[in-house]
Amino acid sequence: YKLIVDCNKLTVDIENEIVTVHGFIRSKYRPRFPELESLVHHAIEYASVVKQIGDEKDLTLVTLKGLSAKSTPVSVLLFASTTKGKPLPEGVLQKTLEACDRAFELDSALKKILAFVETKMGCIAPNLSAVVGSAVAAKLMATAGGLSGLAKMPSCNVQVLGQKRKNLDGFSAVTTQSRVGYLEQTEIFRNTPPGFRKQAIKLLAGKSTLAA
Repeated sequence: YKLIVDCNKLTVDIENEIVTVHGFIRSKYRPRFPELESLVHHAIEYASVVKQIGDEKDLTLVTLKGLSAKSTPVSVLLFASTTKGKPLPEGVLQKTLEACDRAFELDSALKKILAFVETKMGCIAPNLSAVVGSAVAAKLMATAGGLSGLAKMPSCNVQVLGQKRKNLDGFSAVTTQSRVGYLEQTEIFRNTPPGFRKQAIKLLAGKSTLAA
């Protein structure tokens, strides 16, 4: 149980590091392709696009891979071909691509740890896993400090677990939500019509503490 709790804490640390690296990549690559931020929101997908496009001027040579349905390669390449961005200095481009590789390494490590934790969640937290899924259950446990911590936590606090306010790129006074809460990553929430999602989150939070 202690090993699983430690692994859960590590996954949260890795996710926070990915958010930090994503901000670094955006700040460095923005002069080259400022429109990309509005087209690709997922941190790893963004890094993948930056890695594939780099400073390539002939976009007919680029075949984007690994994008979700929300970020089609056609639209990204179309905006890339008409962008007002300017080529990056060699040193800046190199640091940006190295940061992309760092993001990929972190994502790979995160997936390995989550895969291991998910295989154990059915034994450690079967009720919680049945309500929110093993992956989200692991994240809730990690943030709450274990099952006992989650069981004692008010449901209103459970609703916002996973949401963090961060300074944009570390140099702006403006803050933003870095990611959606963990309960918003559940299958139940995603399959709920938008008009009922607020009620769904409240129900999920209450049932999660009860299950814990």
